[in-house]
Amino acid sequence: LEAFKSLTEMIPRPDHRAVGEERAWGRRLARRFGCESTYDEQSFVIKSNGQSGFMDFKSLKPDKAAADINAMFKTVSAKKAGVLVVHGWTMTENLLKLGKH
Repeated sequence: LEAFKSLTEMIPRPDHRAVGEERAWGRRLARRFGCESTYDEQSFVIKSNGQSGFMDFKSLKPDKAAADINAMFKTVSAKKAGVLVVHGWTMTENLLKLGKH
């Protein structure tokens, strides 16, 4: 989740129960990338064949990640090309700055 640290109200996140509209955004993203058939809106996990159009990120120090963060990825199967759908919000001017990197 380090890649999304500059966004506000990142969903999903530890100690936060997503509400209907937040879950709807996850469904919209899964549908946008053609993965809605294996998407679980409770865990925000696409169980298989979900790596088309997604950012692939692997921590250089996975042992240093917090236990609650690791728990979010517990049901994600890399062997089946599973992914965790994450989204958040930012202002347009911040998005322009992020795009320059």
